[in-house]
Amino acid sequence: MLFRSNTPATNWYATSFNAAGWSTGLAGFGTADPNVTPNTTWNTLGYIYLRRTFNPGALAAQQISNLVFNVYHDENVVIYINGVLAGSASGYTTTYVSLTMTPQAQAAIIPNGTNVLAVSCYQTTGGQFIDVGINCVTTVVPPPPIYVPSWPQNGTGLTAQYCNSTNLSNLAFVRTDTNVNFNWSPSSPGPGLSSNHFSVIWTGKIMPLYSEGYTFHLTTSDGCRLWVNGQPLIDKWHDDANGTDADGSIALTGGQQYNVLIEYYNNTNPASALFEWDSASQTRQVVPQGVLFPAASPVLAPLANTTIIAGQTLLVTNSATDTNFPAQTFTWSLASAPTGASINSTNGLLTWRPAIAQSPSTNTVTVTVTDNGTPYLSATQSFSVTVLRPLTPTFASPGLAAGTFRSSINGSIGPDYSIYAATNLLGGWQLLLTTNPTTLPFLFTDTTSTNLPQRYYRVLLGP
Repeated sequence: MLFRSNTPATNWYATSFNAAGWSTGLAGFGTADPNVTPNTTWNTLGYIYLRRTFNPGALAAQQISNLVFNVYHDENVVIYINGVLAGSASGYTTTYVSLTMTPQAQAAIIPNGTNVLAVSCYQTTGGQFIDVGINCVTTVVPPPPIYVPSWPQNGTGLTAQYCNSTNLSNLAFVRTDTNVNFNWSPSSPGPGLSSNHFSVIWTGKIMPLYSEGYTFHLTTSDGCRLWVNGQPLIDKWHDDANGTDADGSIALTGGQQYNVLIEYYNNTNPASALFEWDSASQTRQVVPQGVLFPAASPVLAPLANTTIIAGQTLLVTNSATDTNFPAQTFTWSLASAPTGASINSTNGLLTWRPAIAQSPSTNTVTVTVTDNGTPYLSATQSFSVTVLRPLTPTFASPGLAAGTFRSSINGSIGPDYSIYAATNLLGGWQLLLTTNPTTLPFLFTDTTSTNLPQRYYRVLLGP
């Protein structure tokens, strides 16, 4: 290392500075000290100036950003790299310390090239020593904590439909299988089936533990198919005596349930079926019972209680969702309802026009929706309908004009208004008009009242 203790030119730290005539010595510089041993004596008051070149090698940008100085200074020290201020510290140390390198100096470093390190140290009294090196700090990042999924694994398995054919028809029985891990041969899967020539449909939900890509495996003899979240992943629909492993992958979110559909048939080979999965966070394993859920019942949209006037028509639109795959169709029915209420079995529209005799009353309506899966799954819900009695109809401003009787009639919107007339109160009432007015009051006109000595009118509400 080049050094001198008398004052050099002002640009002594520049890369282009000519240091001819400077002395040469080994670092560090100073006097004997209990903590360090100098290689070159420096025992004068005031400054010492140091220069040297270095090649840092093939440093990456990340490595350069981790560079710091390793300094023992007594006393004040100023450091430059390639003419750029790289760091400084005042006072003294009693051991080597780490000193931050400025970003400007890090940017000035030339990888795989010649760089200039220039240092000045100022001594006033007492011991004196200066030594500067460059270190690359390695930050040890602890491994991330092992993630343990917190989702409740409370599944009970998949809905299984066993068919007495190889084409998923002729249903024999339905049950819930805790998982798909079977080696039936030479036994039968269940009642009504032989050890060969049968097929199975497994439906329900699957809940992954981690948010990442999953690979699903079906190992069967013979054919198999798999859909997850409606996406076809495996299609091996042919005889397979070797039980070949078929697989497919999909990205899933941990804790979320997805539709799963497995189809399998066995022809003449020893019957077996195995459903497995693996991901970056879990090794290959049989898909366990806790993450499998049977086919779900439809979910009805909530209905609010309602109030109507007798004679009005109640229309209630029912709706339901079914998350199973493939999509199901619904059939609607009424488990309980007042007389006259009906529901469209296809679209779920409930209709009821309560009669006057059904008021006042509070009625419970129970709606049932059933899907077309195997087995059929249904859901029910109830709501109440309060039927109010309509207002008693009234005549207002009756009068005659040119032999025609006119009167305003008021009441409630909804019921039918039937107007009768008679010439005495003992009988012979004649129906003149039945109407269902959309606005009230409405005007009634009787053109048949001409030349009658007296005429009586009454209004009856219906239905």
